[in-house]
Amino acid sequence: MIWKRGRRRAGHSTSVRYLAMKVPLRGHAHPSATLCITAIAVVAWALATSVAAGEEPTTKYVMSFDRPGAVGNRYKFTCSYKLKQKATFGGPEKREPWNRVLIANCEGIRATLATDKNGKSTKISLAIDQFTYQFDDGPKQTIPQGATITSELKDGKTVFAMNGADVPEDVHDFLRQFLLPGANLVSADERFGTKLPRAVGEEWPMNASATAAGFAAAGSHVDEKNIVGTVKLGGVSEVEGVECFKIESEYRATNVTEKATKADRSELVSGFHERAVVMLPRDESRTRLRFSLVKERTSQWTWKPKDGSAIPVTETSLLEFDQHSVPVEEAKKR
Repeated sequence: MIWKRGRRRAGHSTSVRYLAMKVPLRGHAHPSATLCITAIAVVAWALATSVAAGEEPTTKYVMSFDRPGAVGNRYKFTCSYKLKQKATFGGPEKREPWNRVLIANCEGIRATLATDKNGKSTKISLAIDQFTYQFDDGPKQTIPQGATITSELKDGKTVFAMNGADVPEDVHDFLRQFLLPGANLVSADERFGTKLPRAVGEEWPMNASATAAGFAAAGSHVDEKNIVGTVKLGGVSEVEGVECFKIESEYRATNVTEKATKADRSELVSGFHERAVVMLPRDESRTRLRFSLVKERTSQWTWKPKDGSAIPVTETSLLEFDQHSVPVEEAKKR
């Protein structure tokens, strides 16, 4: 939906006329009357100046971020993932830092298999064309071409399966970036959306309450007062023949705690800084065309090994993720 202000017709001059009223005054006018008259004059001058200058009207857009997936919707899907982690250890005993890098890439057909009554997906699949992952300098591992990974919501939890069997635990975090049923996610409209029409370049606050609910759904707790973020309409342009909104978002969350931690960990507290760019088609029947994410996390916790004293740990991670989605029929034409 587009909203515009009035437009000046070419070749016509515009003037602002005032209506004079004869009002009997005794003494001086009331101060509020003077302020009101001044304000009207300023607004009238501003309007006259704007119109006389021939300025183009400001175009504003109403955007919908939630894109329900109908059963049978199929997209050619590609994505890349890189996660760098580092942990340093305190305490009297000197320990070398722990480092790990996971790189993963996949291509396939992503499909919606089932939805709830609100049209949100409850089961989705990825038919693999190519899927590789690698830890550090270790051997590159693969999930075979032709395999199908499903992600299904069962009793409020997401369950991954591959051809009816378990999916390697090593790639679960990777899959959670793009293969989670929509019914288990907090509404994107609630987190990033705006009820007001917005112009290119406009910025608005991210919904802290809805973002805190998103953390809760993932098993964490954070007070909404510890979340600060903004969303911006960066532009409207054609991408691969599709007119898209460019949505930019950034937020920070502090004092994030885990609802359930591992037996040998305690006092886990984290901070997050996330930046994302989405190319969102104006056609609301289509899912996001491109999505790029950079997420930084710093966590502090206490490690309690069975045979030793408690050790303070600081862990940092940097996640970089990109995805691209095109309807299958369009992909075949390219």
